Amino acid sequence: MALSDFIQTALKASLDGQSTGDIDVNMGSGGTAPLVYPRELPAQVGKSKDNIREDDTVDTQYIDYLRIQIFKTQGAGGANPYTWVGDGASGTQPFQGRSEQNNLFKSIYLYLPPNLNEQYGANYETTTLGAAGAGLAGEAAKLAQGGNITVEDATDTLQKMAGTAKPQFLMNAAATALGAVNSAVGSDGSITGDELSAIATKKIFNPYQEVTFRGVQYRSHNFTFKMAPRNIKEAQECYRIVSTLRERMLPTYSAGTKDEFPGSAGNVLGSGVGSIGGARYLNIPDIFRLAIVRVEATETEEGNFSAIRPAGISKLVRYPTKLVLSDLKIDAAGDGQGYISLKNLADTFHDYGPVSMNLELTFKETQFVTREMVQDKPQVFTQGPSTNA
Repeated sequence: MALSDFIQTALKASLDGQSTGDIDVNMGSGGTAPLVYPRELPAQVGKSKDNIREDDTVDTQYIDYLRIQIFKTQGAGGANPYTWVGDGASGTQPFQGRSEQNNLFKSIYLYLPPNLNEQYGANYETTTLGAAGAGLAGEAAKLAQGGNITVEDATDTLQKMAGTAKPQFLMNAAATALGAVNSAVGSDGSITGDELSAIATKKIFNPYQEVTFRGVQYRSHNFTFKMAPRNIKEAQECYRIVSTLRERMLPTYSAGTKDEFPGSAGNVLGSGVGSIGGARYLNIPDIFRLAIVRVEATETEEGNFSAIRPAGISKLVRYPTKLVLSDLKIDAAGDGQGYISLKNLADTFHDYGPVSMNLELTFKETQFVTREMVQDKPQVFTQGPSTNA
């Protein structure tokens, strides 16, 4: 059975009430079937082979995928691409808005690529306060913690800051004067107050520095998939995957309306709808969601499969935010030996695309990640009914 078939069956079973963990299995409007590569299960070990022990002939039951969900941003009630503005705006739960839940356009399942990694980055900078700044920062900290500052306290602080800063001020003034003298006599020599202090006293002034937090780095995710379709059906599925991603990452044109501008200004700008060639605006592309999921392919007599649930690796590698597809690259000569097309032996005139190609995708997160997004949800243990011995 094709993977796309059993994934669709699994999703249908999930929608009928089976447990799916925290994975959203909504198929979107129209219930469109997911796109899957590879379509077929890995080859099963033949149990009749004499040189393989019976215990070693276990069929493949679990397959992990990178799931790419595409959410439509355009149209009435389109998915919200933003974090702080619009329907369902949330800094900690990006996909809880009704617009996202109702606008799933397509789900794509690709085998897990080799370059799965997790990386976070926080920005810190060194801030130089100086003697005066350190004193003022201390008083500001008292206010921030709910304390009170009296006039006497403020006067005492200013006096201490003046006394602390005075030697550095004098040394800087002396260094400036020395630089002016050097310049007057045609010398290129210059010196700072710290350098002058080091020479004169073998000491420099404490800069009173602090390392301050300046935010979190936005992340990007790069994936490379090697596609080598084994038959015409898989070749067509590969094309549909590439075509869908390519279309949904790009903007569309839309026209304006006459009433956008007063008087005859709309007609001056172009056609009857107030645009040049019907292309006044660029509509923003769709947004994406990534997840690592596991499909349990336990076949029954009816041909059903169990529901999709989070894979174990998804606890380590996470994609908690909305994403945009910023770069897509196709190498149609995937083996580096030039383009070779997949053909049907019965019809060598038509071909079905390359026998091997590389697909490179770069997704960018639309917000920075915070602790709330990556904290494990506490497990809730329910006590079953008690029994009497």
